[in-house]
Amino acid sequence: MTETTEHIEEGGTLLFFGAHCSICLRSVEKLGWLLNRAGVQAVSLFHPQANRLTGLTLEERMEAIVLRLSEGKLIRGFDALLWIGDRILLFKPVIWLFRLPLLHDFFCRVYGEVARRRYCGGRSTACRIDFKRKEPL
Repeated sequence: MTETTEHIEEGGTLLFFGAHCSICLRSVEKLGWLLNRAGVQAVSLFHPQANRLTGLTLEERMEAIVLRLSEGKLIRGFDALLWIGDRILLFKPVIWLFRLPLLHDFFCRVYGEVARRRYCGGRSTACRIDFKRKEPL
């Protein structure tokens, strides 16, 4: 279920992620067991049906991962990771901590900075992380 296939179970929970991003792809491959236990199907954000299923443009989907719940609700970015982690009993205490306002805000910013630079290679100054940025994803 963690493979990015052409077939999408439209009634299920879908995780749209950057399959062209090596960090994202490796994360989905290594944490596939977690996605399976949470009942989530990983789908490339470039999938032909992604626009219709999310209602988001490609540019909007590229800003952060998008979790589409079976009822159609969208959860994006770090909150999508929290939703998945919250489905695993072992992770519930840690997820609760990440939902505390200060930690949540901090990790939303960290996630946003990493997501914005996921295609950066090398040590380009254009890819430097700016923790002073105010708008989290």
